[in-house]
Parts: sequence; C-alpha cells; structure tokens
Amino acid sequence: MFEGVLFVVIAIFYLVWKQTGSVYFIVPIIIHKVTHKKRIALTFDDGPHPKFTKQIIDILQEYSIKATFFVTGENAEKEPNLIKEIIANGNEIGNHSYSHKSLFLKFYKEIETEIKKTDSILRNLGVKGAIHYRPPFGRFFLTTLIVLSKMHKKLILWNLGPKDFKAKSSEEIYLKILKNVFPGSIILLHDGNGDRTKTIIALQKIIPELLSQGYIFETISEFIEEL
Repeated sequence: MFEGVLFVVIAIFYLVWKQTGSVYFIVPIIIHKVTHKKRIALTFDDGPHPKFTKQIIDILQEYSIKATFFVTGENAEKEPNLIKEIIANGNEIGNHSYSHKSLFLKFYKEIETEIKKTDSILRNLGVKGAIHYRPPFGRFFLTTLIVLSKMHKKLILWNLGPKDFKAKSSEEIYLKILKNVFPGSIILLHDGNGDRTKTIIALQKIIPELLSQGYIFETISEFIEEL
C-alpha cells in the first residue's frame, strides 16, 4: 500500500516538473524553466578559487554576461576579495553550504548551521538581496526542505550538468552543453574543488557559441523572477 502511494506521489511530482521545470514541495525546487524565450542561467559551484574563479569573472566580463556562483562559506572566508569582485561585476552569489560535505541525512541543526553560517559570511562581504541555496552534490532530503522553508529560501538545482569535474577534455564539456541546451536551461559548471582548466577552455567556446544562437544569460534571480 505504501509503495503504491509513494509511486503515485513521485509520478505526480515528475509530471509537474516536466511541465513547469520546477516543483513546489515545502519550498520551490527549481530545475529549469519552461519558456520559449532563449533565456538560460549559467552557474558555478564550489568556489571561489583564487585562480579559476578570477579567470571565469574575466571571461564573463569580456562577453558582457552574468552568471551565478554558488560558493561555500569556507572558500568565501579564504577569498573575500573574489566575492566582492563577483558582485561588483553584476554576478550573483548563492549559498552552497559552509563545508561542502553531504548534508543528505544530517539533522536539522547541522543543516541550518551550514546554511546560516554561509549566509552570515556573504552578508558581511556585501551580498544583498535573496541568497538562493544549492545543496552539496545536489543531494537533499526532507529535513533540508524544512530548514529552507523556515529561512524562506528557494532550492536551485540544474538540468544541464556536463560533469566537467571528470571530463576527459574541454571539447567533451563543450559538446555536451551544445547538444543538450534548450531555452530555460540551468547549466552547472565548477570553478573550485579541483583543476578547472578544461572548464575554462570550454567556457571560452561555449559562451560565444550560445550568444551567436541568440541565447541570453541571466542570473538565477533574474531567471526565476516570474516563477
């Protein structure tokens, strides 16, 4: 009986997600956006990194586009000037927990502490407006949703992640994005937690190609404004 009810619930959520790109279960869970307009959101996880984040900021500035950086509190403490530079260039900062450890089956207090500690660091570094949350590794359970509900936060996932962290070449990253992008996509790349040279090289091809196809890059807050 329980398995049958669970299947129906999962099926309903799947159908809602396929039609809208998001699911509301305690809090909004954003995966992509259903739209005919060529609007996409480029996001980066795990930074800021003193080398790779700076290179990405420069590339974004070169093409006059904006992105969203989901940073860890730990790295933000180490690189406060990069946080300020990300903001100064019109990009958005999101919360990716403090330590980047999996919070999937952690207790309420630990999850809350990870998120609140990072929010506090970011506010002290000048981050204004909403600070959206992306869980480490994209993993979350009911407890995370309850914490986010109390904090009035949205949970941001993605629909297009080329797994740049284990790609064999920059071309592999580039082709995966070009083959799978569509209007309303949220793209996940990484600027920290490893050597991101392949990501940087791929990005220098991805951005001009998508711009030539008429895509408009938006921050997450701009992207979900109408949701």
